[in-house]
Amino acid sequence: MKNNFFKIISSIALISIFLFISYGSGKEKDEVKCDSSNEGYKIGYKIGKNSLWDDPETYLRECNRGNGMIGEVPPCWREGFRDGHSNK
Repeated sequence: MKNNFFKIISSIALISIFLFISYGSGKEKDEVKCDSSNEGYKIGYKIGKNSLWDDPETYLRECNRGNGMIGEVPPCWREGFRDGHSNK
């Protein structure tokens, strides 16, 4: 009886793991349009307009007293920064 119960539980676990893996691998990242309606673009544009640094990578490295940016950079932030800096 214990052996049958173990087989059933292990089969269910194996099937559920397989389903989770197959479900997760089927998702693709959505393409994000980088234009003036994107929130990350707007933030980068505002910062780029007032920044002393010429490129977004230098700004990200030097912000927070040289410790780098805290958290993740939003999508399209770099494009907004470049556009804002070029439109000073």
